[in-house]
Amino acid sequence: MILTKMQRREKMWKLLNQLEQAPSPKKRDALLQELAYYEALGDWCKGFPLTVEQKLVLFTKEEYIRLRATHSDTWIIQELDVSRSTFLMWKKQHGLSRQQVAHRSPTYPYQKPSFFLIGG
Repeated sequence: MILTKMQRREKMWKLLNQLEQAPSPKKRDALLQELAYYEALGDWCKGFPLTVEQKLVLFTKEEYIRLRATHSDTWIIQELDVSRSTFLMWKKQHGLSRQQVAHRSPTYPYQKPSFFLIGG
């Protein structure tokens, strides 16, 4: 789902209000992660260059699984323009091990990760 600028702004304000009233550190961390997602999405929509952290915040586990069906991790790393060690850390954080998805060579024509294609 693509959000308008106003919808992103409203969502971020709600998250900030919830963050001020967060009852536990765990809830606070979850709200901060969601806020980071919307901030990264806003920067991407404005055409700002994304940091490595922002790229990986926008890159979802589901998108990885979809891309991994036809492309290698090396190809995905190159498309995201992140380091191998950072990408492996992202995979570990999302419960993706090397054995979960079989290695496949890239196929062409290829498609960039969807967050690079939205609106651009």
